[in-house]
Amino acid sequence: MTEFEAKLAEYTCDLAEVSPLLRNEAKSKEIQQLIALHAQGRLRRFTLLFVSFIWVADCPPNIDLYETQCKEVKMRWQDWPETIVDVGFHHSWRWTERCMVDYDVNLSEWPESGQKSKAVSA
Repeated sequence: MTEFEAKLAEYTCDLAEVSPLLRNEAKSKEIQQLIALHAQGRLRRFTLLFVSFIWVADCPPNIDLYETQCKEVKMRWQDWPETIVDVGFHHSWRWTERCMVDYDVNLSEWPESGQKSKAVSA
């Protein structure tokens, strides 16, 4: 979990260095959502030999509500794959790394394919 937290901190610094006008809004929201879940204490790690999964729990571990104790209300194993937010293998986190590709490219600055830009030629 510490490796994932370190990567998340690194990606947060990378995003902070890019102006909000230049960064990719969708990818920025994904990283910010992971940061918010981490701050809430809802991210958990599950490891199978060489592969680690980061998943989102319903509540932080220090919350002692009825929903966290009752087995009829708890998350079932069939629902677990839907809560996975990242997969780690050999010191790399696949989905988070993929999210950081072109994080500094604002797609709204570029015209859609097939359209000419409205630049004035001299």
